[in-house]
Parts: sequence; structure tokens; C-alpha cells
Amino acid sequence: MAPNPRVTAAFSAMANIGIHESKVKPVLKKLLKLYDKNWELIEEESYRALADAIFEEEENKVYFGIILLIQYPHNGSFLYVTNLLLDMV
Repeated sequence: MAPNPRVTAAFSAMANIGIHESKVKPVLKKLLKLYDKNWELIEEESYRALADAIFEEEENKVYFGIILLIQYPHNGSFLYVTNLLLDMV
């Protein structure tokens, strides 16, 4: 089955402004549901609603930092690992 040309055009428009398909797809699905599959609302102003929704979702992400402290059993020394981030939506 050939991809929907509207979906392809949306991915292309977002790629032109540096947004990867992996970030576009879930937001596009949400907008299609929100707008009851009304593509015109998504397509107008060069996909501005889609870009705005993607940027808003990025702003709303919460990041949790994790610090690991690992003790080696053979000599009791510690390994300190930091800067591990998990993103939660």
C-alpha cells in the first residue's frame, strides 16, 4: 500500500525545518484525532499547527537525571556515573 501523500507531505514539511519523522508521527496522530481527521487545519500556513504542537510537546517534556554509584565488591572502590537522562512525557 502506498503511503498517504498527505502524511508524506507533512513529514517533508517538518524535515525542511529540521524535525525528524520520529517526532512528527505521534504528534500528527494526535492532531488528526483532535481535528477529527480535518487535514486542512493541519496543512494551513505550511503545517504551522503541526510544528507548533511538536515544539509545545518538546517544551512539556520532563527530564529526570539519574546518578549511579556502583561499588566494586572485590576492592570496595566506587564508580560514579552521572548525566544519565530519561525523558518522560
